[in-house]
Amino acid sequence: EWTAVSLSHTTVGKMVKRVGKTQAEADRALVEELEVAASLPGGKKVDYLFSEADGVFVRGLKKKQSIEVHHAILYEGWEANGKRVSLRQPTVIMTTEAIQTFWDEVQAK
Repeated sequence: EWTAVSLSHTTVGKMVKRVGKTQAEADRALVEELEVAASLPGGKKVDYLFSEADGVFVRGLKKKQSIEVHHAILYEGWEANGKRVSLRQPTVIMTTEAIQTFWDEVQAK
């Protein structure tokens, strides 16, 4: 209703799965690269690193067809601009892979 494009729930589900699969492949490559490396890559030093994580079940049309989407956001802080607040250097991780894979990705970032 909010856009000029009309999409069915099936199309949205297919799009979410396709984007999730592509993101999972990229995240898996990052985790594998970290495991192969002899040491952690040099990163920038930050005063604070905030992390928030959650998950949500997305139901399918059939019973026991739901999937769990895990997501996390990492950021260095926030800045107020009037009544608006924006995150400083946000990084988002979202996957439907197993929970251990999710935490490996968060740690790799």
